[in-house]
Amino acid sequence: MFDEPEPRAEPVRLPGLYRAWEIGCLIETERRYSVEGVGATLDGAPLFAVYAITHDADRVEDQT
Repeated sequence: MFDEPEPRAEPVRLPGLYRAWEIGCLIETERRYSVEGVGATLDGAPLFAVYAITHDADRVEDQT
């Protein structure tokens, strides 16, 4: 009767930790992102972990 909502893909953590200015270099189309603060460098710059979520994981994996 009703369409089932599409199952949500599990977030996949991108390897590494990133400074705020580096995150823009990671962005790709067809993905959603979650960014989590995880600490700081010795000089106090914040570091972030980045997680990617895709709606069509197979299509995105084929492009990489």
